[in-house]
Amino acid sequence: MTYSYKSFPFAYTVFVAITQIVLTVWNWEHLMSALNKLSQSATYETILLSSLVLVQVPSFLVGIYSWFFEVPSIVKCYNMSAAIEKRILDLFSTSSITTRMMNFWTALFGLDLVISMVFGSFIIYGSFLYTHSFAILFMFNFTRSHLASLHSCYVFTFSRDLARKLREIMIKNEEFQHHKLKICHNLWMEIWSVSQGHASSLAITLLVQIMSNLLFFITSSYGMIVLIKVGDIQQIIELIPYFFFAIFNVVLICESAQHAQDELGDTFLRTLMGMDKHSMSHESIEEVNNFMNTIAYTDKAKITLKNYINIGRPLLVTLLSTSVTYLVVLLQFHSSAIDVQMSSDNTTAP
Repeated sequence: MTYSYKSFPFAYTVFVAITQIVLTVWNWEHLMSALNKLSQSATYETILLSSLVLVQVPSFLVGIYSWFFEVPSIVKCYNMSAAIEKRILDLFSTSSITTRMMNFWTALFGLDLVISMVFGSFIIYGSFLYTHSFAILFMFNFTRSHLASLHSCYVFTFSRDLARKLREIMIKNEEFQHHKLKICHNLWMEIWSVSQGHASSLAITLLVQIMSNLLFFITSSYGMIVLIKVGDIQQIIELIPYFFFAIFNVVLICESAQHAQDELGDTFLRTLMGMDKHSMSHESIEEVNNFMNTIAYTDKAKITLKNYINIGRPLLVTLLSTSVTYLVVLLQFHSSAIDVQMSSDNTTAP
């Protein structure tokens, strides 16, 4: 895989970026209308759609940034992953890395993307924001932002499968243990390094994706809770897709990274600790200890976004707890507003 400013993907990205800028300027009145709707007493569906509109501008800006600063690193990481896979096949000729599972994930992600595009068209169609040009802008950004979640899941799943195959090779064929352990140790370091490289190269895009989905999750959750109180079933049903789609995107990013970390960290560490050292040579025991120290030094293969945020299940828990905190605050404001309104009505009543 190569990266070039003269390639067709780059030309296509420039075309999409220019199209998005033109469509954004063309639909500037819709953006201002969405901003005004957020400060008015409107339905929760309107608030969600307004939020959706307002994230379009930063979304395409991140897309432009991604191509110039993230894609070169992503291409490099892909090439490193392919090189690691080839080395495993060359060094351990009896092994085979099946492509069946990766083909399955590719087909699943492709199907998911198609469903997401259909879902996105239903979100925007028929709303007060709908115009043909804005629908195009929305679908560009909706597809690109969702692809970030799918791409992160894909690369972390591939890293997990590489680590799993390496671990299976390591515990087979007891002969030449020291030499084999040293090779596996080096390959493990390369797999973890490329996993960290993928996370760092996607850091800005993933952070924007996580924050925008967090916004939709909080807003839709708040809307559903309030609407349950008033018994508006129709609007509750309209908000459910926002809720589940926001959760799906964040879980997709965090869980795939967590699985890769577990396979590289805890699972490898337990395998090394469970080896029968009584049947090993002194050199093999020393290599096992070095291997375990390496895993411990990397904090059990933690994957971070540019060494700032650990991406995985703890991040998911933190985001959910933060969302609950904001929901409680919003509900308290809502209750206070109702109390003030009732007090005002009682005061003005004859």
